[in-house]
Amino acid sequence: MTYGLLFVAVAISWVGVPAAGSAAIGAAGVLASQGQMDIVLVLIVSSLAGAIGGIGGYFLGERVGATDRVRGAPEGRRARALDKGHDVYARWGRIAVFFTPCWICGALQMPFRAFLVWNSMAATLWAAVTGLGSYGLGTIAASDHRGRGVLPVLIALAIVAAVGWLAWSHMRRRRVAAG
Repeated sequence: MTYGLLFVAVAISWVGVPAAGSAAIGAAGVLASQGQMDIVLVLIVSSLAGAIGGIGGYFLGERVGATDRVRGAPEGRRARALDKGHDVYARWGRIAVFFTPCWICGALQMPFRAFLVWNSMAATLWAAVTGLGSYGLGTIAASDHRGRGVLPVLIALAIVAAVGWLAWSHMRRRRVAAG
């Protein structure tokens, strides 16, 4: 039952409901640190839910994301989000999947096959960072064996650093290419 709720919360987050997934993974990670859930299952369920929810968000954006009815007034929040999405994709390319909602990928007509690959990577890395980070911090906070929680936190930080480095090196290459 708990894993089912985790799946639903993460999936709706990737469809487009903000914050539900992060909170659910964080809570599940802490519960796993207390032995009430299995951290490996938390990571697997979260990754799958993110990937599947992202596909739902993509198709939602593809079908209705750029329509005038959804886009709203030219100065409206959704219109600004789509315009900003265009800017982000022009600057970052497929790496933008890590930084924008999945519905924007669909609305901007990112090739679906590329979206599948990048969305799966983003969902897996996001689940790992959030799940391992909360698991490690929960272990540190509530355990007599605080050292047990350090490795998961370090892994989460290493993933964040790797994604940051990837983004930085991408920007640097684009600046060099632009002259």
